[in-house]
This record gives sequence, structure tokens and C-alpha cells, in this order.
Amino acid sequence: MILYILGITATAWHLAYGIFLFAVDWGILIGEKAQRYALYASVGLAIFLSAVGINAAVAFVKPCGLLPKALCEQAEKSGVVQPRKF
Repeated sequence: MILYILGITATAWHLAYGIFLFAVDWGILIGEKAQRYALYASVGLAIFLSAVGINAAVAFVKPCGLLPKALCEQAEKSGVVQPRKF
């Protein structure tokens, strides 16, 4: 599971940083200030994608993943998801 989580994190970073480098190399982001903000945005995208991927991986083991149990219970009550039966 640890290796899988490391793979998710590496893939998310590779995608986000690749988008940043594409924008810099092709001249879309010319100024230093624009590049700095775009780098912050790419780090944010990598963190977001990593969190979503890690939550999905943990959800195979733990019913609610990394989310609080109250959110799962509310989703079950409203009919968004079906409760797990073991």
C-alpha cells in the first residue's frame, strides 16, 4: 500500500509539474511573478490530486477512506451511496 501511495503522489506531481513546464517552455508564462504563481498552482494541483488518489486507495480498506465517518453516514441517509454489507 505504501508503494502504491508513493506512485500516486509521484504521478500527481509529474502531471502538475509537467503542465507548469509546458507553460514555461512554450512561452505562456513569461514573467517571473507569473511563473511563481503558476508553480504554486501546480503544487496545489499535485496536492489535490494526491489527496484524491490516496483517499480512493484507502477507501478499499476503510469504508469511508480518509473522510470523517459523519460524511459517509449522511450520504447513506440521503441515498447517494449504498451502505456496505459484509
